[in-house]
Amino acid sequence: MDKSESVTEIFKALSAFQGDLENVDKNKAGHGYKYATLGACIEAAKVPLKANGLSVTQLVGSNDKGPTMETILGHASGEYISTTVDMPLAKLQGGGGGNPSQVLGASITYMRRYQYAAVLGLAQEDSDAKPLTDIDKQWVKTISADLTQTAQITDVEYLKYIVGNL
Repeated sequence: MDKSESVTEIFKALSAFQGDLENVDKNKAGHGYKYATLGACIEAAKVPLKANGLSVTQLVGSNDKGPTMETILGHASGEYISTTVDMPLAKLQGGGGGNPSQVLGASITYMRRYQYAAVLGLAQEDSDAKPLTDIDKQWVKTISADLTQTAQITDVEYLKYIVGNL
């Protein structure tokens, strides 16, 4: 970990930011589990980051062990904290495993998502932990058959919950 000489202002801002931040839904299914995409993590944090003078920068580099990812949390005052991790290469399912660019790209996206969430304290909401009621199951069945039926659900949070269980 690296940091600016002073971290007083960045930690004040980070405290306020985390009070404004909401958990991100696990909005993608694949590889036998659900997870929040990098885009969903960034979208969840975008407004509170700006409101508190914070920014996140992620840089790919390398060392003698292979690729690295540096994640920097910056503040408008110039203060920062950063961490650099060695990045394991992804093992892709399907036919993409032979393409080194795809393997590296998957590794970068995966590590960006985890590092982004970690530096911000962003939790991923586990909608799997909530059991589906019979009504929920009926909605999942209905929407799975016809996506236009999502217009029938006016509660945005409930709609996210149902769509997350498709």
